[in-house]
Amino acid sequence: MLFRSVGPLAGIFFDNLRFTPESKAAWINLLKKVRSACGDDMPILVNAGWSSTDLAWVAPYVHGIQFEDAIHHLADKARDTEQFYARVAKFDALVRRPSISVNEVYGKRTSVMGRTRELMRTLVYTNVAFLWADSTHGHKHAWHPEWNLPLGEPASEPAAPSPGKLARRDFTGGTVLWLPASAKAPQTVKGKKLIKAQIFGSGSILREALRAQQILKDHYGVSADVWSATSYNQLRREALQAQRWNMLHPEKPEKKSYLETLLEKESGPFIAASDYMKLESDRIDRWVPGGLFSLGTDGFGRSDTREALRRFFEVDAECITIAVLNQLAKRGEVKKTHVSKAIKELEIDPEKVDPVLA
Repeated sequence: MLFRSVGPLAGIFFDNLRFTPESKAAWINLLKKVRSACGDDMPILVNAGWSSTDLAWVAPYVHGIQFEDAIHHLADKARDTEQFYARVAKFDALVRRPSISVNEVYGKRTSVMGRTRELMRTLVYTNVAFLWADSTHGHKHAWHPEWNLPLGEPASEPAAPSPGKLARRDFTGGTVLWLPASAKAPQTVKGKKLIKAQIFGSGSILREALRAQQILKDHYGVSADVWSATSYNQLRREALQAQRWNMLHPEKPEKKSYLETLLEKESGPFIAASDYMKLESDRIDRWVPGGLFSLGTDGFGRSDTREALRRFFEVDAECITIAVLNQLAKRGEVKKTHVSKAIKELEIDPEKVDPVLA
């Protein structure tokens, strides 16, 4: 799971409740009785519903307050997304510790990327975990597989929602970065549709990927989507499992791997940048549409500043930019002369020794 288990695998969940001023006294009395009967360590979670607003009074009695399906309520009632998460974080700060709140996301959300994006946003802004409910089959609840991320436990407090500002939160097993939608690069510049590209960033190089995204948009008319790749090993393992299942079930419809499902509708070349060897990201090449062009730190260890080392191994934002433009040129979407011009503008030495041989 995403967080450390809370005591034994038992708890109480009050679903579909509506807390009103009139029912407040009755609810307090009931929750006190439950606490008295079950003890202070028994996890209690309540689904307050979106319409409940005065919830500070219930927080001391429970380990979490569930707000159903952020996307659903935001779409229906035109509420600001960051305000929603500010509200969730407000009450999460008041509940008993450890917090075990859940944000329910309905199965009618068919986009895996859409669900994953909401998970990333929730992890950054709150201590809330996620539950998937299939609303078309009797609200059958289950943890969705791609949400069991190997992030470990929170190592920092939730970020404060701020439109247009990159938010970061550290976990013992990784870091989650979230760029609010209001800061997303526009799809057109001066009336001209931008060329698409995809960049996978890992670890500390994710920041370089985000910087490359800005350079590409501002100077070269390319709209690059940046993906946080936390485990190429896990992506390959899951893809091989799907491949094995298809081999052993030749008469059944083929299963697609999580990676194939995630990328099948994306366009543009795919570039991976990390401070691992290129072989690490190359391992998922066969499941990436059109293949994957990898940048990495192949070569001998060196001592220098981070900036100098990233340029030496050609994994900084400028080199990522050139890799994107180069792959676009091979697809005929930009001219090769534009790539040469960018190499000069970004002050990259095309005659430098290959890092593997240096």
